[in-house]
Amino acid sequence: MADSSGNNISKQSIKVISESCGNPPIDDDCSQVIADEVNARLRQIVQDGLKFMRHSKRSKLTRTDIDLALKFKNIEPVYGFSSKDFVPFRYASGGGKSIYFQEDKELNLTEFIASRPPPMAPLDTHIRDTLQKFKRMSSDDTIDDFIPKKVPAVIPLNFQDSKLHIDKKSGKEAKTKEKTEETSAASFLKPLTGHELSLEQQLFFREITEACVSNNEEKRKKALECLHYDPGLYQLLPRFSKFIAEGIRANVHETEGAVLVYLLRMMESLLQNETLNLEKYLHELMPAVLSCVVNKQVASEDPNNRLVIQHYATSLITKICSNKVYNSPVNNVQSRITRLMANALQDETLPIHTHYGALYLMINLCNSDALKQFLLPVLKERSDSIEVALDGSDDNDKLFAEKLRDLLVQSLVPILPISDESLDTLLDKYGYIG
Repeated sequence: MADSSGNNISKQSIKVISESCGNPPIDDDCSQVIADEVNARLRQIVQDGLKFMRHSKRSKLTRTDIDLALKFKNIEPVYGFSSKDFVPFRYASGGGKSIYFQEDKELNLTEFIASRPPPMAPLDTHIRDTLQKFKRMSSDDTIDDFIPKKVPAVIPLNFQDSKLHIDKKSGKEAKTKEKTEETSAASFLKPLTGHELSLEQQLFFREITEACVSNNEEKRKKALECLHYDPGLYQLLPRFSKFIAEGIRANVHETEGAVLVYLLRMMESLLQNETLNLEKYLHELMPAVLSCVVNKQVASEDPNNRLVIQHYATSLITKICSNKVYNSPVNNVQSRITRLMANALQDETLPIHTHYGALYLMINLCNSDALKQFLLPVLKERSDSIEVALDGSDDNDKLFAEKLRDLLVQSLVPILPISDESLDTLLDKYGYIG
């Protein structure tokens, strides 16, 4: 089916393929045009396959290279050629046509079954002789003979300050050994170590982190753009996530809230980077961001700045929960966060700005049915706390009480039906909001 002068598909091969597909005969000019087009396409696919072969540091072209070349051209790979053995083809000619085909051997099932050894017959059902065992136990031995004389005590190992502490079962004796070569017989766990960074990566990490939290707006903007678009940050991602989490924990109780906003912007840039996946680092980032929403002492004395931090952190959590990669049926991030916010609303010891942050986050995450389930049981308590804060002398609490009241009214209007009950009944049932 190929010309001897060059490894190209001839027009005769095109005619044979067309007739085998049930098409009417085609003339020589049409078959020649189709053959030239097919040869050009095949040559291009083979050249792309050779590129994949050279990039893989191999000298032999495999079917995987051809599949990758087809995928590179947005063509579905050819399935069914997974045999590692050589597939022989037979040659046949007749009527001026050359055909290559694979011979299928006929298999005699009777001979095939007879050539294999017969399977083993199943064993007969039987019962172990436990009766004689118990007779011997009752006559010669006692039950205590079947119980181990000494059960080895479980000795917990604790590692503190590079020393091995072996606590005895009584809890009174303790034996301390230095972790030296002489004590190599003692079992200890090897601590986990991260991958070492090159000098360039260390310098890059230091420059980016310093620029992200600096007061220079231009440097901070360039650093955030680098985190947003740079495709080579995957190895530095554990360091960035730890830097953000530790930075929020260290500054969440400070009086200045600008650092928290800078760290949240840094996290937003990492979330927007399409080449990065933060799923493995949510256990560090989510508690830190949630602390900006419901912490008792958010890093700002100005209530308006505190609102900005809570709203910004809520937007980041909403983005994470709306991503199907981060919020999967396995980790259930959104349902767990909703449960935490519901518990925060039920806690009467928390300040009113914490209740506002919890309610604001729940409104952005939950639907009307979930809000009805979580808000109605605590509506009267929150109404009473809002009334107390409005009657108090603290201006910050008054501001958050007004914000919380407006938020409750906004969220309850779609889920509460219009009632014909009297005002006193509504006050007893829902409190100040009623």
